[in-house]
Amino acid sequence: MIKPLKDVTLQQMREAEQNFSLGLQSSQNKDYASAARFYTKAAEYGNPGALNNLGLLYKNGMGVTKDTQQAFALFKESAERDSIVAMRNLASCYQKGIGTESDFDLAVAWLEKAASRKDMLACEQLAKMYGDPMDWINRDADKEIYWHKMAAEYGSVNSLFFMGEMYARKGDVNMASQCYDRAAEAGNSEMKLKVARAYDFSDDGKPALDIKKAEYWYCEVINSDDDKFKFEAAEGLEEKYDNRRKLMREALNPQKAYMAYRIAGMNGNREACARAAYYSETGIGTVPNLDVAIMLYEKIGYKDAAEWCRRKKSGVLEDPVFLRHRSKRMPVCRKNPHIQNYEYYENNLNLRRCAYNNRIYFIADMDDDYLCSSDYDGNDIKIVADISAAQFLWCYVHVNITGIYLYDTGERNILRVQHLDFDGTLISDAREEHEDEGQTISSIYFYDNTVYYVRTVDSLGEHTCEIKCLHVDENRTEVIYNKASSVEQLFVTGDDMIFFAQYTNNACEQSGIRGWMMLNLKSNRIECLSNPYCSVENVIDNPEVYSETSLEYNPEFDTYGNQKRLQTQ
Repeated sequence: MIKPLKDVTLQQMREAEQNFSLGLQSSQNKDYASAARFYTKAAEYGNPGALNNLGLLYKNGMGVTKDTQQAFALFKESAERDSIVAMRNLASCYQKGIGTESDFDLAVAWLEKAASRKDMLACEQLAKMYGDPMDWINRDADKEIYWHKMAAEYGSVNSLFFMGEMYARKGDVNMASQCYDRAAEAGNSEMKLKVARAYDFSDDGKPALDIKKAEYWYCEVINSDDDKFKFEAAEGLEEKYDNRRKLMREALNPQKAYMAYRIAGMNGNREACARAAYYSETGIGTVPNLDVAIMLYEKIGYKDAAEWCRRKKSGVLEDPVFLRHRSKRMPVCRKNPHIQNYEYYENNLNLRRCAYNNRIYFIADMDDDYLCSSDYDGNDIKIVADISAAQFLWCYVHVNITGIYLYDTGERNILRVQHLDFDGTLISDAREEHEDEGQTISSIYFYDNTVYYVRTVDSLGEHTCEIKCLHVDENRTEVIYNKASSVEQLFVTGDDMIFFAQYTNNACEQSGIRGWMMLNLKSNRIECLSNPYCSVENVIDNPEVYSETSLEYNPEFDTYGNQKRLQTQ
């Protein structure tokens, strides 16, 4: 029984404070059963903090049996005794219907009471409630902005960043900069990185707000002690490209980027180590040093790249298998044993180039679009075909043993593919389109002259997903699989299609599972896979990750085929 405040003696209040402190210590030690006992003793004398914290234990079932109604009652008692934290917790219960019926107005009332005491978190919570894009009834843009302004006045870095974005959209660069800078100065490395990106060019080609400030905040993150975001900040200092791989700006500070990569690489970050090695090899941001590059490449097992540096050092540069011109941003070249010639894969819709049989094929951005090819050094450039008349909105290229494929997903409902021979002569023009809105095409994968892809439809709250294939030379489309609610990755090898999906499968007797599936395209037999395949290239070309005979997965590598973080001494 909780005593009314007027009936609590001074001695009992002191005992309650002592028990509350003991409860906090037990919670910090994760001894929640003891914490519950101490909080209960303090709560009997009406200690607001103990009432709130005991409510949290009941809400989460920590040290006591979970009881959301009891949690609600304790939050309410604590809030009525003027605990601001309890006011927020009580508002959350009303908002989400925890231990009581949901009531938006009561949730707002308690948050406004906390906000009237200049509570920043309550203002943030109110802004979030009024800005919830899924709550069409209570959403109010003016109130969302009002509470963000209030939270910003009380020092909320998230609200300051929100205000910066709002002013930037309105074109008020001065006010946007003030808000962004205040958010970065008061925030952690993650916020500084967000601010740097807000000042920088965006991936969709939007101009930079202030490129000098972008560089400044990227460097501030690199100079911090937070290793988690240093790598991303160093990436920000590199050259910036848009979605069509056009250069938007030069590197901001390659010297800082190199040092960040070097430090992160020595601490076990493989990608950072690879970039530091490339910088040392090419002299970006540092003095060229092939010995350092060799050391860093070997540290992460990039034997081909290390051997290439040795060849450069000795002056022997003749045609190794892995040779490619790095400025073309091609992947490492490996022979695929499933075909006669060398074939290289870039199934990434952000890229407009690929390579096949010792030639790079790319879309040249001139007054008119041309499909061109060159050698690996970017020389011996030849125009394969004038494709301006094809009127592609976005044009991407894939090349394999059957010819050259130009494809376009510029409009979300349409997939269009042109098949050309190696002389640039059009063989076929195929397309698959729908009139329905709310559709997207993703996970495009070429195998011979067939295109496999995922079509996702969002309509009236319903989400459907189909794996389809377009037989290019026949201009014929068929549905391969339609029992997955989402598909993220897809590739085909031989008669099998492998994809990562959220699915319903009779063999699992469950729904909503996420995992890898394998569908035989001839028999239509489908099965769950335990091996986390990433791509057909990983299965074939990375024996250190997969065995070519058993496809056994090596647990030293993560689910995307990357070696797990190295242990540092």
